[in-house]
Amino acid sequence: MKTAVYDRFWPSQGGGERYAGMMAVGLARQGHEVDLLSTVDVDIDALASHLSLDLTGVKVRVVPDPEESKIARATAEYDLVVNSTYMSSMVPRSARSALVCFFPTPLDHELSDTRRRLARSIGARMHNPSQIHGFGYGTGWYPPEGGLRTKWSWSRGDALLELPHGGRELMALTLGRPGAQGPAKVRILDQDGTQVLRTSVSQNFRRLEIQVPARDSARTLRLVSDTFSPPGDDRELGVAMLRGNLRSRFASPGRLLRAFPWLALGKQNLDHLQKYDSIVSISHYTQSWISRLWDADSDLLFPPIDVEKMRPSVERDHTIVAIGRFFDPSRGHSKRQLEMVDIFAELVNGRHLPPGWTLHLIGGCEVENRPYFEKVMAASEGLPIVLHPNASRKKLESLVNRASIVWSATGMKEDTERKPWRNEHFGMTTAEAMAAGCVPVVIDRAGQQEIVREGIDGFRWETKAQAIELTARVARDAELRARMSISSILRARDFSDAAFEARWAEICEERHLLDGGRG
Repeated sequence: MKTAVYDRFWPSQGGGERYAGMMAVGLARQGHEVDLLSTVDVDIDALASHLSLDLTGVKVRVVPDPEESKIARATAEYDLVVNSTYMSSMVPRSARSALVCFFPTPLDHELSDTRRRLARSIGARMHNPSQIHGFGYGTGWYPPEGGLRTKWSWSRGDALLELPHGGRELMALTLGRPGAQGPAKVRILDQDGTQVLRTSVSQNFRRLEIQVPARDSARTLRLVSDTFSPPGDDRELGVAMLRGNLRSRFASPGRLLRAFPWLALGKQNLDHLQKYDSIVSISHYTQSWISRLWDADSDLLFPPIDVEKMRPSVERDHTIVAIGRFFDPSRGHSKRQLEMVDIFAELVNGRHLPPGWTLHLIGGCEVENRPYFEKVMAASEGLPIVLHPNASRKKLESLVNRASIVWSATGMKEDTERKPWRNEHFGMTTAEAMAAGCVPVVIDRAGQQEIVREGIDGFRWETKAQAIELTARVARDAELRARMSISSILRARDFSDAAFEARWAEICEERHLLDGGRG
């Protein structure tokens, strides 16, 4: 059968991409033809190497358009399509289909309570916000990134904007290059190749205005610019567009949405869920919220942990590790490094730990999250804490394979009923550290409850005081630590690649995903 796995974030090569990649591996090993659907070109050898996947026989198919309607059109060629893109609402056209849900996050999840109420009462009744700007993205753009409050799309150095026919009118564009080392020369051309604007775009976003020529038929604008590749990112990035609009296209309620764009987040259409033969959830926690928020059933498939790659050391260092990107809680799903520094400070200053223990905070740090990282760095000053921003995979494994304890505090200070998406939906880094022999001392929330067996593999805590007490207990008792380390290694095997592949095959059989074809 002809199958495909769609993930618009393949280039990020994160845990979600490994999950999607393992689904592709399972399909390929069953003898099916497998494509990785992407909106950008992907180096499949680099992807396989980084994610430790055997992608033999798997191909990459690029649909060079960020609009999901174009991806949906391509799915008609397949017998089975797996959509593993976070927060995707694509309607598949394949004979069979499955939707991977990491968490059923609502579109308005990062709005304040007041804005969320307004968005759901007022914004939900407005027309499609994509229509109010008067233009669409053509080819040459990467998928949108950033938060839901502030989101931009990067060009690939040569990108098109599609405009309807009309008279001469003013168009406003907000362009920038966040994370770039320097400015870029940008030319904007009309469909005839005539230069409309030539300018320089720097790191900070800046609003530009251009006159779009009149035309009786559809119009296009072409943005041509220098490109660069950020550290650790294989993409060639041109300029980022934060927002844009044709000034004459705004009318009520368009004016209201222009002034308050967050109102558009109040409308969430779940009709696309009916088109999938299976919704796949990554944990019992996610499964329960799919039931509550979507009123839908789902098939449980725990994330795959590459347990064979970990090399637990017999001799363990007196270190605590915490893994996760540095991300300010005000911007969303935070790993709570500042709170962990505070807990560790009390452990050290209160002499709850034996001498010689250190804390290692390991995680990615994008440019926009640098201010939060600097707060963590300042709070760590004078303490035996080592920060590892953007550490290599090799460095991470060397630390984790010798560490004694792994921490996780994701969800600390959060209200689960109001913002359940801010908890750890599963906890892949916890399971991975356990595979390396670390004893987990983690927050007693969400996905962590499904991984760590209390008092067997490690401990779960609800309060800061409990985190201090339990960490000190494990650190002071070498025999307990050794016993739990062995138990953690064995427990992690329940989430191995082999376990994932077997369960994925069961779902395919139970949901008849590989029965027949397009006919």
